[in-house]
Amino acid sequence: METQPIDISKLDKAEVLAALYNNSKQQGMGFLNARGREPLTKEQAAGLLKEGTYFDYLAGRVLKVELKGDTLDQWLYDRDNGTGAAASALEQLMAAATAQANEKVSDRPADGNQ
Repeated sequence: METQPIDISKLDKAEVLAALYNNSKQQGMGFLNARGREPLTKEQAAGLLKEGTYFDYLAGRVLKVELKGDTLDQWLYDRDNGTGAAASALEQLMAAATAQANEKVSDRPADGNQ
């Protein structure tokens, strides 16, 4: 089954990485990595993104995601973490981004002038 990429252009990449990590599973011998039992913060994720944008395994958790562009190919993430896992992990971030965009639109004057 082919999946459509997820648009992450309006999301903070550090928040995306943290959400995906925190909703992923430790796989195989990865359960031996004690760091993988702890959640990843946005600040930690931002530091990791300075080193690169592709994440195969992180602290024993399987991610298999590239965060360089504006879309996320969730196929490999979902293969290892469950169907729909990537979309589910990003659901709150996307809802918050949509609400923030709607708030900006509603803050504009009714005549469209700023």
